[in-house]
Amino acid sequence: MRLLKLLLACVAVLCLISCKADKTRISDVVFTDSLAYVDGSPFSGELWSDDTTSYCLMAEEGRVVSLAMYHDNGQLALSMPSADSLLYYDVNGESIPFDTFVVRYRALAEQVPLLSRRIMPGKSEEALQ
Repeated sequence: MRLLKLLLACVAVLCLISCKADKTRISDVVFTDSLAYVDGSPFSGELWSDDTTSYCLMAEEGRVVSLAMYHDNGQLALSMPSADSLLYYDVNGESIPFDTFVVRYRALAEQVPLLSRRIMPGKSEEALQ
């Protein structure tokens, strides 16, 4: 029985070690024709900001399909569940209108067009409102 417990503990540790501990960061990505490539291949999965807390993009076969930005306290600040939908939140997680978001969280709001130009060249800022 003791050997079985030891074996199970070793298997659990190996599983944890074999999982990718590092998050894929935006600086590891090359965007070409609005597709995300990592090591020359279209990327599928989460792409995190370089600080791994500010925002996260979800990509499928290189195409960015969603975006989440976070407040300093870790609460969701902005969510783009699809290419034509943006949702805004205050630091308490309450949904707020775009105008309120821009006034209260100017620094975050200013990052959205910069990020969108980086990942989707040619997309207009009006499309983000």
